[in-house]
Amino acid sequence: LSKTTTMKKITLVLIALLSAVYAIKINAQSIVINEILASNTNSIQDEDSSRQDWIELYNTGPSSVNLLGFGLSDDPLLLYKWTFPNVSLGAGQYLIVWASDKNRSTAGSPLHTNFKISASGEALYLTNTSGVTINTVPPVSLQADISYGRFPNGTGPYVFFGTPTPNA
Repeated sequence: LSKTTTMKKITLVLIALLSAVYAIKINAQSIVINEILASNTNSIQDEDSSRQDWIELYNTGPSSVNLLGFGLSDDPLLLYKWTFPNVSLGAGQYLIVWASDKNRSTAGSPLHTNFKISASGEALYLTNTSGVTINTVPPVSLQADISYGRFPNGTGPYVFFGTPTPNA
């Protein structure tokens, strides 16, 4: 092969790699904390038939995003307080993560953080594998069975929901 042909191939490979990395970063930005419930007395139950706090993620993007290594936290100094296993969130799909303090992170099973959400108000952070916090929910005081979520889904401002809408 000529030197010019080799350089063109190397350049094409580098462009392809950079495009792939860029696409992954763009897709990761499409994951948002869509809705939270901090004092669950009447909403959905987890697999243990208990009512736990929950965090709903939503993928606003056009393709699936693997969440392996993403972090969820209620502590701005410990952004990877709880990390996701090898789970993917498809385009337009929701994922409930129980904020139960049960600390379960097995792919294919219900996910449970190692912290609960304070009903008196605390910020929540979603961080990607590059260490970039891609979404933050501001601290807000929540009454029992009142959720706080985006309206419209994924893009709108956070509002209070008198009837929580997990996975919807």
